[in-house]
Amino acid sequence: MLRSTASAGSQTDAFVTNAGMVYLIGSSGGQWVTPRVTVFNGRTGARVTQVADAPGNGVFYGTQTGVLAASLNKVFFSTQGLSPTDISYFTFNPATSQVTRSGDSPYHGDYAMYPPLYWRRTNRWCSPATAPTSRPAT
Repeated sequence: MLRSTASAGSQTDAFVTNAGMVYLIGSSGGQWVTPRVTVFNGRTGARVTQVADAPGNGVFYGTQTGVLAASLNKVFFSTQGLSPTDISYFTFNPATSQVTRSGDSPYHGDYAMYPPLYWRRTNRWCSPATAPTSRPAT
């Protein structure tokens, strides 16, 4: 069954877990994104109110795209149009759907990174399409 739900925003990427939870990031019409992550139950359409707005130092700015690392309960993403280029992440609790933490990689590159990001589950690496490998903290 297909369900549609108003998100009250213009998010630029969505990540759906096997449990049916939908995590939305990005904003095509602005700069700093508030809330940083919007969460819905994909089966019911109910919005999941977050206790905190993605606590930590992840960079949530403008157009964002990423990849879900379901085995880590983590989403890796990059922000388009912000320098220096970086890979950020947020983690979530699968039992409560709460975003528990956000952060970024220790390296802030001076090279362009373009979507898509790839998650390599076998060696737990996240890699942008334009770079051979990047390994943010897991």
